[in-house]
Amino acid sequence: MTASRIGFWTGLVFGLFFIAFASVLPRPDGLSVEAFRALGVTIIVGVWWVTEALPLGATALIPAASFPLLGISTAKQIAPSYASSFILLLLGGFLLALAVERSGVHRRIALHVLLLVGTSPSRLVLGFAVATAAMSMWISNTASTLIMMPIVLAIVDRAQEAEGEEAKPFILAVLLGMGYGASIGGMGTPIGTPPNVIAMAALEELYPQGPELSFLSWASIAIPIVCLLVPVMWFVLTRIVLKIPEQLNLGAAPMIREELKRLGPWRSIEKRALSVFGLAALFWMTRKGFSLGEGMTIPGWASLFGLGKAPDDGTVAMFAAVVAFSLPSGEPDRSKLLPWATAVKVPWDLVLLFGGGIALAKGFTLTGLSEWLGSQLALLGDSSQAVFVGGAALAATFGTEVISNTALSNIAMPILALTAQKIQIDPRVLLVPCALACSCAFMMPAATGPNAIIFGTGRIRIWDMVRVGFWINLIAWGVITSASLLVYG
Repeated sequence: MTASRIGFWTGLVFGLFFIAFASVLPRPDGLSVEAFRALGVTIIVGVWWVTEALPLGATALIPAASFPLLGISTAKQIAPSYASSFILLLLGGFLLALAVERSGVHRRIALHVLLLVGTSPSRLVLGFAVATAAMSMWISNTASTLIMMPIVLAIVDRAQEAEGEEAKPFILAVLLGMGYGASIGGMGTPIGTPPNVIAMAALEELYPQGPELSFLSWASIAIPIVCLLVPVMWFVLTRIVLKIPEQLNLGAAPMIREELKRLGPWRSIEKRALSVFGLAALFWMTRKGFSLGEGMTIPGWASLFGLGKAPDDGTVAMFAAVVAFSLPSGEPDRSKLLPWATAVKVPWDLVLLFGGGIALAKGFTLTGLSEWLGSQLALLGDSSQAVFVGGAALAATFGTEVISNTALSNIAMPILALTAQKIQIDPRVLLVPCALACSCAFMMPAATGPNAIIFGTGRIRIWDMVRVGFWINLIAWGVITSASLLVYG
């Protein structure tokens, strides 16, 4: 029997047990029958997400179908979970990323980054890591890796032909650096990877009065972490673990220049896609005001136009997407910058998956289950805030090696948010590092899309990825935990 079939029946049996016998099972004080039923639904959804017994998006619809039938919530209460402002932010980010991918401008920028950083063996590793990290902040880490893969493989093949076995450390370093850079870059912005938005949504759902995480506040802590982790990861790869030789004859610079020559001059569609994405990023960053200290602030555009809190980051994403749908691409076929035929390629399973996570969090809140779970976890947080935060982030770092980072975030974030309330700490000090840690799966080929792609080249053994990724995992965990405690602790 396959793992998915085992997961299907395990989740179904245990989940239905809690649902069916909720009224007769012994319950802790303060835990209602509806909370037990919500727990049963969560078991089914969580196990099926982890084992992918059903498609992820299909499993995410279970709360919408079951909560009203089980008395956990009304249909009107649960339906907005699948169309929240954070869903709109994620959807708008996907649409803008598709417009950029269609234009090809990201490939041109990545090639220029490679030439700027340099084409010696170690600098090439850094260049590919920086390029994929920069792209992964705005488009999916899997797409970022696939875009750079043909260039990397061409350089790798040339190195292997010219240097033979001596090129092996470089080959491992450049492939791992590219994949790891894509995963690290996704931490930088809310739209970089789903766990970021899931953390923001959990905070909004359970702390409506604040504190909040906006696009700017997330980027202000996450981008410095990315900027630190990429060079540290590069140094570990090229100087400590793999120690690549610098005398390799790669001939990379002519190859990259030839690739740029093939792209030709800047096209209208590239300029327009970059402009729309740039304007969206600018509006995200300037929606709220900037504090300069001592009572001095620069107001954001929302307050300047008298809009207050009416627009949010999801509003900006939707507005930019509409502009991309409306703006001509400038191509001879007279198409739009974002045609509908391209837009339908949005990963709707991830959109639904995210909505299902918000729906579970809503069920937790309505039944009091999240408060009870938070109380139980709070018992572990009595000793030290730093130890508790570090332990949670470490669990997320290594847990996401075997569990989808989106599924893990959906299950964990609402519980962590309530745990923070119980132990009376800023919820961001738990949510932010754990969400970022969910992107730090550097050991296993199946843990992330980039890992699977670079392993699929046949140039890397599992042991190579595990022995290098283990140390990158620990370094990333240390940096993320320290930065979060410094900012929010």
